[in-house]
Amino acid sequence: MIILKNDVDLLGMKESAKIASSALRLAKNLIRDGVTAKEIDDAIREFILSKGARPSFLGYKVEGKIYNYSTCISINDEVVHGLPLKIRSLKDPCS
Repeated sequence: MIILKNDVDLLGMKESAKIASSALRLAKNLIRDGVTAKEIDDAIREFILSKGARPSFLGYKVEGKIYNYSTCISINDEVVHGLPLKIRSLKDPCS
């Protein structure tokens, strides 16, 4: 079934796309040697909340567990979504 969007729906989608795009640019600017995935996640969460929005992953429930992150950050050889943990920092592959 196709649900037709009204003007209010379309405006909301446009605004959420702007926030998501800006959040991705923020993440790109934070990527550097030594930063942790958790630091990036925290910055993105703070940014999205500051725009009056809610991170879509935050609070997602699966198999009785709640996902407490705002992003799914995969590092290097992770096949699917990774957890943005503070114990894992990014490393410059050229160093």
